[in-house]
Amino acid sequence: MPGCGAGGLGVSTMQTHALLHQSLFSFQCPPEPLAAIQRFASDLAWETVPRRGENKKAGRSYIHPAASLQAVEALNELHVWMTTCLNRVREQVGWRSDTVRELAISQSWLNRSDTGEEHHRHHHPLSILSGIMYLSEPSSTRFYTPSIYALPRVIAPDKTSGQMEIEVEFEGRLGQFVVFPSTLKHAVGTNLEPHARLTMSINSWFSGPIGRDQELAYIPDPRTGSSASDSASSA
Repeated sequence: MPGCGAGGLGVSTMQTHALLHQSLFSFQCPPEPLAAIQRFASDLAWETVPRRGENKKAGRSYIHPAASLQAVEALNELHVWMTTCLNRVREQVGWRSDTVRELAISQSWLNRSDTGEEHHRHHHPLSILSGIMYLSEPSSTRFYTPSIYALPRVIAPDKTSGQMEIEVEFEGRLGQFVVFPSTLKHAVGTNLEPHARLTMSINSWFSGPIGRDQELAYIPDPRTGSSASDSASSA
């Protein structure tokens, strides 16, 4: 009988148990808003859009001169729909409603990767929830989350032990809008298809005041400077 340690005890077959299940959220875009963003993307002069960084394999991201595609009137319906999706996720996650009252899209843009190009690993700063809508298929996004077995850097400075991650490939479909926490790192591998890979991305931020003034953990509405209690008293 195979031994284990000084006691010579037998070792049974090791089993693996899934733990700490987490979720992304997705929605299917209605046909008309989807057609509107596809038309907009196809009409762009992509050859004039700069690459994402100096990597020769990097694709391109189109940022509207007004900083967001929200400035495009033809895409208003799409942004309204996406905002509704964001706040459905906000409610589902379970954040305290007066800590995160509402979310609004803070920026939106387009991404394109031609054959042989990729999108580097990154996260989205200055954002709460982010989203990707797939405008071509096949399309996928690789998400990374830290492993519970990753050791602190003070113990294991090497990347193998200290930066262990779980890697999951999310297979998107045309018109699918996936929402995830903006801190979640993600990337897109090399496009091996004979056609361009197109996506639309969005970031979000708080709309209105944040937190509770009575708890001394509060930021007023930046648009008005008023507090939640002011809003309640005037209602």
